[in-house]
Amino acid sequence: MELTIAERFVLLNMLPQQGDITTVKIVRRLREALSFSEQEHVDYEIHTEPDGNGRAFFRWNPSKSGAVKDVEIVGVGETGCRSSPTHGAGKESHREPRDSVG
Repeated sequence: MELTIAERFVLLNMLPQQGDITTVKIVRRLREALSFSEQEHVDYEIHTEPDGNGRAFFRWNPSKSGAVKDVEIVGVGETGCRSSPTHGAGKESHREPRDSVG
């Protein structure tokens, strides 16, 4: 699934902080797949800005907003366990930016 920078941040913020051992494993894989590499931080100029209430906002260069990452979402809603490298979360490829919507 191709996800923009904003979509990745939204999904990362939606993931639960706690859960049972199965949930923790799935969430860890999803977090790794959705997270930004050091190179992406540089390329997209990602940084945080405090909001004054102890929280932070993530910001990035608006001209990079259309950049997408192909993220394979596996393990959600499945009853079996797939652990082969070709089926795990984190399989990625970077593509040219798509047109952003506002």
